[in-house]
Amino acid sequence: MGLFSRRKTPKVPLLVESPVKGGERIEFDEQELAAIERGISNFNEALSKDKIYPQELLEEMSKGAGHEGLRDLARQRLAAGDYRGAAVTCIKALGFKSFPQRDWLLLAEINAEYGDTVRARGFLKHATEVNSSSALGLPESSWTGYVQSIERIIKRKEEE
Repeated sequence: MGLFSRRKTPKVPLLVESPVKGGERIEFDEQELAAIERGISNFNEALSKDKIYPQELLEEMSKGAGHEGLRDLARQRLAAGDYRGAAVTCIKALGFKSFPQRDWLLLAEINAEYGDTVRARGFLKHATEVNSSSALGLPESSWTGYVQSIERIIKRKEEE
């Protein structure tokens, strides 16, 4: 970028000011708590017959199930056009720290659908960096497909 180049700024208002500050307790709304409980309940029901896992491992794994419940709720809110609610829930899901690259991708998708293509590209770039540096990165086939679908949304929104 040259000295006199203009940085692209979004044409839409900021979707979310950070609803969570580092080190602060995350507050969940009723729908988010229900989504977390539903995810954990489904997980526990699936493993209730297996007694081979130590309790500590089950507790850690159930946190991931709660995280999946939040991600599902964020997707439902996105589908309903509640961009702000979807983004806030997705940001809260990042606090669980299990497979964060998926959350960054979802945040990119939410911002792209909202029309904030500048931030969507930033989140997409960050998701790619997180995925490539993670020992538990997503498989290339599913990663590429998801990234391409978000890039198509960004392109469509930029053409509107």
